[in-house]
Amino acid sequence: AASDVYKRQLETCQQPQRNVDLFSQLFRRPINNDLLTLAVGETQAHLNYLISKNKLQRIPDHQDVVWYQTL
Repeated sequence: AASDVYKRQLETCQQPQRNVDLFSQLFRRPINNDLLTLAVGETQAHLNYLISKNKLQRIPDHQDVVWYQTL
């Protein structure tokens, strides 16, 4: 269920994670270049939902890589 995925993402994000670090929680198969854009978009939708619920924060680093961490 979606709520289980969100719970796993929040647990994993106790330590900062990038969008691509969370693929394995959403997708059962490896993500190749043909699916990369779709995978990033779907993962970002999950992250944006958790941010909107004040459960997750977005942290850009000095190289503008965005990390996500549980609040």
